[in-house]
Amino acid sequence: MFIRNVTTLTKITLVVSFFVFLNPTPQAKTSPLAELHQTGLYGRVHAWNKVERYPHFINVKVPRHAPIIISDFHSTIGANGFGRSGKHKGVDIFAKTGTPIIAAADGIVMKANVDECWGPTVLIKHGPDHNGRPLHALYGHMRNISVKAGQRVKRGQQIAEMGEALFTGCGAGLNHLHFQLSYRPNRMPIVGWGWANFVRDGFAAPNPHKFWENGIGKVTCFEKNKQYSTSGLTYPVPCNNALLPKKPDKSIFVQNRVNKNKIPRLTSPSPKEVVSNKGTQDLASTLEALFLEAMQK
Repeated sequence: MFIRNVTTLTKITLVVSFFVFLNPTPQAKTSPLAELHQTGLYGRVHAWNKVERYPHFINVKVPRHAPIIISDFHSTIGANGFGRSGKHKGVDIFAKTGTPIIAAADGIVMKANVDECWGPTVLIKHGPDHNGRPLHALYGHMRNISVKAGQRVKRGQQIAEMGEALFTGCGAGLNHLHFQLSYRPNRMPIVGWGWANFVRDGFAAPNPHKFWENGIGKVTCFEKNKQYSTSGLTYPVPCNNALLPKKPDKSIFVQNRVNKNKIPRLTSPSPKEVVSNKGTQDLASTLEALFLEAMQK
């Protein structure tokens, strides 16, 4: 009877295990925002689900104190980690809502309005590129625009703030700045959607990574009071300088180096000290005391 019950129990266990195998317990998927916070918010082009992707042929180097890019140029992965319907026309930069959005170069504001899909958007005519062609930049998905059409802006000047999450066909449900370049700053009258409300060459948009001030692929953080060329761009979101290592005080560094290279000086005791009136230390204990003294210096 006992053997029969054990056999029955074994069969039940096998059946239950089989159904568990066919219907595994669903694993909770990390939300896009949680994934970004877990992996860090600075210094890289984010690899969603830890999968590295190379949507173009430029090796991009993001300073470790620069806010992360969550959807790169020509990527087919959106700002929320899910697939896109086509190649991305710009770069998406993540930072918390309210973070200042700054001009990537000197220029003139061409448009500053609220798009039905993109939300608050600014189009700026910047200086000529390396080949002398007038380069324009779109700044999308923002809030609290602080400039208006016709206004001149300086590199690093705040033009708006990072907006809230947009739940439109353009916003992906995660707050970010969409930064896109153009040579043809006129809307497409028929399409009239997203970037097409501002520029005509979205399908042939230039790669922003070709225009950074420090060189191709070298994302360049804006620094106040620094001299820049008229053709190079700086990051349109401020970099967090608090993450940079502090420079050591030169005088302290030099003194530490001197102390490190300093040879301890051994002090030989006088015969009177060896044979002191205490009379309890022999020569071996005296040498031991000298050795410990030298090690402590």
